[in-house]
Amino acid sequence: MKTITLFITLCLFSISIQAQKENLEKPKKFDISFDLAKIKLDRYELSFDYLLNKKSSLGTTISYSPKNKYFFGELSSKKRFAFSLNYKYYLSNKVNEGFYISPLITYATKTQFRYDYITRGYSETVTIDAQDVYLGINIGYKYVTKKDFFFDSSIGYRQRIYGNNSLNHTNYSNISKYTPQFSFSIGKRF
Repeated sequence: MKTITLFITLCLFSISIQAQKENLEKPKKFDISFDLAKIKLDRYELSFDYLLNKKSSLGTTISYSPKNKYFFGELSSKKRFAFSLNYKYYLSNKVNEGFYISPLITYATKTQFRYDYITRGYSETVTIDAQDVYLGINIGYKYVTKKDFFFDSSIGYRQRIYGNNSLNHTNYSNISKYTPQFSFSIGKRF
């Protein structure tokens, strides 16, 4: 009888330890990353992804350009802010890792200087507050280490589908503007 009681106690104890180990290893659901490729362009991007399941995630990116932009040596725009929403679909069998396709939508604001055709330069006295909406697609690859750090690299393009400015409140979305995109991010999965 003592051996049966001891055997049952050991079985329950081992089941309890196994259950505690399973509770400690909860699946990671969040990715946060910083884009290193845009630093050279004086643009800072922070991304946050929520992992929906093993093959997809929803994400948002916030970017800010604090410095003025120059075009052929002349000041053309300053202080750009952008907010993007994306959906990533992973093509590999790994959990949110490997090659992916990512459609996205971006809202961007900037203060732009108007080009003066008489002086052939940008006028710093006449500024245009502009808002743009872009649709795009990226193709990328994410590698996740055993310690849940990751490297994410992608290329793609986006096209402006809507744009207006504060100078004459005109919609200039008929002016097709394709913008190539690239990124190399490092991050952590939580």
